[in-house]
Amino acid sequence: MSAGGKNQFQHIDTAEQLVALVDYLRGEQGCPWDRRQTSQSLKPYLLEELYELLGRYRGLRQRSVGRRAGDVLLHLCFQVSLAREAGQFDLADVIAGIRIR
Repeated sequence: MSAGGKNQFQHIDTAEQLVALVDYLRGEQGCPWDRRQTSQSLKPYLLEELYELLGRYRGLRQRSVGRRAGDVLLHLCFQVSLAREAGQFDLADVIAGIRIR
């Protein structure tokens, strides 16, 4: 962890920085709840966020689509962090998979 600690996450502009935030939250200086999570334990929360995002598209709350999309993106970055810890894949692999299609 850099000397900036939590302060380094005041301005997150990239997916890599978002994954770094998840890494921080799961680290020693982070949150015990985040450290306990697994890919399986987070599934219900990811589904909830996806349904909320889809609901914004169907409803009259179009202004909150960006915020809900951010919630989904955070969950996806959490999954990437967990997969990287397990030696399965990382963010570069995910992006490469998109490029291949």
